[in-house]
Amino acid sequence: MGLHTARRFLDAGENVVVTQFRTRREPSFIKSEFGKQAIVAALDTTSPFECFDRVRTHRIRSIVHLADPGLGAISAAEEFRINMLGLVNILEAGRINRVSRISVASSIAVDAGLSAGPYREDQPLRVASSSPTEAFNKASETLALHYSQPTKTEVTALRISAIWGPLYHSMFNLPSRGGDLHALTTRRHPAKLSIVVRSFVSFTSTQRRITVILQFKRREK
Repeated sequence: MGLHTARRFLDAGENVVVTQFRTRREPSFIKSEFGKQAIVAALDTTSPFECFDRVRTHRIRSIVHLADPGLGAISAAEEFRINMLGLVNILEAGRINRVSRISVASSIAVDAGLSAGPYREDQPLRVASSSPTEAFNKASETLALHYSQPTKTEVTALRISAIWGPLYHSMFNLPSRGGDLHALTTRRHPAKLSIVVRSFVSFTSTQRRITVILQFKRREK
């Protein structure tokens, strides 16, 4: 998602710094911008020094925090450590360097278990969680928005829909498994298979919305 978001900011005339941990990708839709309007910087979000240094060195004025460990790739304890340390380090790096806004990725997974929509941003959420995504998104929203109050830092939580598109490789969201689903319905009891499809959106649509939200907030100031 990060590279698609960077592409949208570039299209809007912004300079961007794209961070990476271990895996470096250079897809054709953005490769020509690397070293020009787009700079690639190594970053371990669990390191407070690295977070502070990257924001200071590149004079970042707005942060979109999309970093997240892969689903099922690490232990529960390590997932907790990376998510929570990464969040507080990004928030502190932004506060100390006085960035104008920090946008933290969340998702519609926080609405899981609620009665049928439409869902509202101000409605209460259940405490229990049925997935790591739901649990950490709820925690990140609560902690990040609370952090913004005493520190006077502008924080926005982005509730992103179930996404799919180029470079999406985990096969976790339903649209990416469309071929397997078609095969399943044609081979096994097609009349008995029902699926609830809710708010699926492509990478490009998601990144366009993120860009519009941040540009609108900038104009408000």
